[in-house]
Amino acid sequence: MIYFYYPVNTTKPGGVQNLILNIARALYAKGMPCGIYTHLNGYIHQQAVAEKLSCTFIDAAKPDTGVIRSLDVVVIFGALEPALNDFRGVNARILYWSVFPDTMIQTFKIRIPARGEVYSNANPLSKYYTSKLAATLARGKAAFFMDESHLKVLETYGIKGVFDQSALLPIPVIVGEQPPLKSLPAEGQTLRLAYIGRAEDWKMFPFVSLVRDLEK
Repeated sequence: MIYFYYPVNTTKPGGVQNLILNIARALYAKGMPCGIYTHLNGYIHQQAVAEKLSCTFIDAAKPDTGVIRSLDVVVIFGALEPALNDFRGVNARILYWSVFPDTMIQTFKIRIPARGEVYSNANPLSKYYTSKLAATLARGKAAFFMDESHLKVLETYGIKGVFDQSALLPIPVIVGEQPPLKSLPAEGQTLRLAYIGRAEDWKMFPFVSLVRDLEK
């Protein structure tokens, strides 16, 4: 079985939460069970209960890793190190899904004694461990990314030729029977759009794509 690991305790919706829910919906539609490690008072659990999704929920406040078996896959979102600590000694396959472009290069932020209490990832030791982590994940086919901007961040950091386009996963979305817009402006009228969010490439690209679709 596949398990999703999202230990953030929040009742608010977000991209990762909806990503997990969309995958769970798709698996449920195919009759495939899944498990989710999350807080039971959080958005993911509450939304899944409201939709009556058949998922196995494990409370992230007191996670029971004893249910994991050797053939199971645990999909980790967010910071990799604390998640690996939670699953230490668990005989299962780990898949690391990087949603934020700089997550991997922020894993090994090391304090340089000469600089006091400043932690940095721009030193040779941090880059060595990050490169080793990237190579290990790539060799085991255990790392995937949201879009191409993640690969560009890694290349800028100095990790080149480790991952390619095959490491990019498509993002599942819900496509309803009716278009989200009730009606479009008549020809010659103006449609006003506003984007509210962070100015990140991986957030802006879908918005630009939407504008181009509307132009057509």
